[in-house]
Amino acid sequence: DQVRLFADSAIVAGLHGAGLTNILFAPNASLVEFIGTYGDGCYRNVCHCLNQPYRFAPATPNGDNVSIDVDGFRRVADRIASTAFTQRRMLT
Repeated sequence: DQVRLFADSAIVAGLHGAGLTNILFAPNASLVEFIGTYGDGCYRNVCHCLNQPYRFAPATPNGDNVSIDVDGFRRVADRIASTAFTQRRMLT
């Protein structure tokens, strides 16, 4: 079920961590990685090797939780959607 879910995804977004390896099952997805005081570029490199778009958005540690800038994420997602739309138009 999880592989099928990722296979149909257009955007995968999440905190830096092992769960982002599911991008391997999402051949048509862009990855948005939320990065705080951690992150080493490994998912950027994975996306580069897979020829998949990669973006990052800041995350702010808050005790045991993490906060993200929702408006910032929307801007990143809008850029991804706009780029994907442009690329589709160029292919037709």
